[in-house]
Amino acid sequence: MKVVIELDTEELVRVSGPAKLHIVKGKVIVLGAILMPGDEVMVHGTRSYAVKCVDKCSIEVDIGDGASIERPQAKEEPLDSWISKVDELLDSGCRSFIVVGPVDAGKTSIAALIANRVIYRGGRVAIVDADVGQADIGPPACVSSATVDKYVFWLRELYAEKIRFIGSIVPQRFEKRIVGAVVDLVWEYRKEGIDHVVVDTDGWISGASALEYKAEMARYADIDAAICIGCEGILVDMFKSYFNALKCGAHLLASPKVKRTRDRDVRRLLRSEAYKRYLGQLHERIVELKTTPVLGTCLFSGRLFGADELKELTAILGVRVVAASETNDTINIVVEQYPRQQAIDELISKKAKHVYVRVVGDEVNVLAGIIGPNGKEEAIGIVKEIDYTNMKMKIVTPYQGEIKAVILGVIKLSDDMVESGRVQKCVI
Repeated sequence: MKVVIELDTEELVRVSGPAKLHIVKGKVIVLGAILMPGDEVMVHGTRSYAVKCVDKCSIEVDIGDGASIERPQAKEEPLDSWISKVDELLDSGCRSFIVVGPVDAGKTSIAALIANRVIYRGGRVAIVDADVGQADIGPPACVSSATVDKYVFWLRELYAEKIRFIGSIVPQRFEKRIVGAVVDLVWEYRKEGIDHVVVDTDGWISGASALEYKAEMARYADIDAAICIGCEGILVDMFKSYFNALKCGAHLLASPKVKRTRDRDVRRLLRSEAYKRYLGQLHERIVELKTTPVLGTCLFSGRLFGADELKELTAILGVRVVAASETNDTINIVVEQYPRQQAIDELISKKAKHVYVRVVGDEVNVLAGIIGPNGKEEAIGIVKEIDYTNMKMKIVTPYQGEIKAVILGVIKLSDDMVESGRVQKCVI
């Protein structure tokens, strides 16, 4: 259904998707972007935008099922304060930003708004998406990024130029990888001459560790300003403590009073769509494990056992051991079937090391990162099989170039690209 809304100057409406806006007359602001007659904006079913008229406006809205158009109450929509603060920071020479805050607070919208204000001024800007659980630019379990050369209203409108594989959809235990990935990408863009960079982060804010690791990425990436959206109570004090030392300081912005929230099923569906987006046209690749490093594993982190040592382990455990390795304090074993606990205890006693046992097939459908010849991630893929006898890995991926290394994650995907499991430590 199509409707036409007429707005006076400074008048504002809230449009919740799915909908498409077509500017017929006047000048309109959406997420800091200045739109003129003929411009269009798509509003996804999980999104809602404040639409403000700058100069007597006529807007045609194509409304889908579940969409709505409403006139917000006073102070429900903080669009003006968002634009004012971002413009103030840009005017002060602040070029890089980190956005933090709770889930569904509006972090992605602020990131897009900052980019749009830079675009409006004729600048160049990149966005680094550091939300591994609800990635918008790249695939889940990755830190990804893209340059923005035109107005953007949802980060999913962008396609990842660069990815750094993390391997998990939760940041806990993977903070160092995320910090390293963000710092790497921010500095890469600076080397390319793009000084305006926005880092959008995850919604994990409970506890000191949640903010501390974000403060570390801001410090090592030399970020100018931090913005916390929707921060309240003790979180305000914690945020200021961690981020006030930045060149342009720490700043608070309010969340919209009325906002779209996404439940677990919607988030899971969005992740599935993102996996499909980056795992299309898959090619089967065979990776030689004798010559290709495999990171993110326990087995390939140590010295691999020879045939005689495997026979010894088989005799002790009472099941066939197909591969094993050891580090200073650990033995990692892959077996055809799980042994009795008594046999494992005997091995621990004999070797005086921790013993971790995994079964052949545990690696099937594990998400992986593919490292190309330049030492950087080129794509993601899915492990389908490991032949431990011949030390070969079968993996499917869109990438057809040279595979320099593989990084295994802790996420498993079903054939229809839905998450089907999560490993606590190493897959193998």
